[in-house]
Amino acid sequence: MPPATNGGSGSGRLADNLRAAGAGAMQRLSSGSQQLWQGRFHPKCDVCGDYVPEEANRRIVWSEQPFWKQRYCPAHAQDGTPRCAGCDRLQPQGEEWGELHDSRQLCLSCLGSVVTDTRDAQPLWQNVLSYFASLGMALPAVPPMMLVDSSALNDAEAQETRGRGRGGGPVFHVRGLTLTEEFRSLRSVLRLPGGNPFAVRSETVQVGPTRHEVTAILVLYGLPRLLTGCILAHECTHAYLRMSGFAAHRPLLAQVEEGLCQLMALLWLEAQQGSYKDAWEERLAAYLGNQIRTDQSEVYGDGFRMALDAYQVHGLVKLLAHVKQAGAFPPGA
Repeated sequence: MPPATNGGSGSGRLADNLRAAGAGAMQRLSSGSQQLWQGRFHPKCDVCGDYVPEEANRRIVWSEQPFWKQRYCPAHAQDGTPRCAGCDRLQPQGEEWGELHDSRQLCLSCLGSVVTDTRDAQPLWQNVLSYFASLGMALPAVPPMMLVDSSALNDAEAQETRGRGRGGGPVFHVRGLTLTEEFRSLRSVLRLPGGNPFAVRSETVQVGPTRHEVTAILVLYGLPRLLTGCILAHECTHAYLRMSGFAAHRPLLAQVEEGLCQLMALLWLEAQQGSYKDAWEERLAAYLGNQIRTDQSEVYGDGFRMALDAYQVHGLVKLLAHVKQAGAFPPGA
């Protein structure tokens, strides 16, 4: 009879082999389950394509462009990833975009309707002017409109605001500017008493209500058509208010003026329904309208919502008449 120890040693090796095989199977099962979980629940970055990294406490935190639902690793907001100057989306890695000469980037969808030249923008400017005229807001005189690059716009803004800037606001205000000259008084020459016809002095004389002359409207070049039109409508409202005597006796509060400008930008945008070139323009219009409606700044966002409430209650004609007379939105709006 063979010794019992040989059989016992064989059973031990068999048990060890079974345990090792079971551990390997469990490891493979665990790895497969993890991949299945990642595929179902762990978000991938829409920019780099990787899984959004976990924090030290295993929390998964990502950033998101809320309208477009574009999720991305938080690091991409600071690592130089280009952002489209038209729709504000981040550039996915490997996707080709267009670059303007001032280093701004445009996605291919926004490039499809880009406006890059002052001459090419004139039909759009005429569209805005015609829309304002149809609402009884024709400009007393049409100022020249020019597309400029970002450096020229920044220089003009610094001169127009004397370096103060215009504060934080939404997508439109930093991309357009209405240049004005303000006239409140003149220097008149008066002859001094004593009989000498050449002895004169100058004296500042008030010439009545403040008069504003709009010298030009500037808009940043290289933006999609609908965004350019919104900026033109915003700046056209500035021009109308200043040329029509709304600030003749007192300057309008920034919240009132900017709120009206945002209201007119939205009204013009909504009037473009039915003239979109493609499905992308329709989606871009929804994004731009959402930007106006959801802006949280006090001057532009709250001003717009106050202007919209007054417009919905009183209509445009009564709203403008009250602002011109009182310098404020109508009560009860």
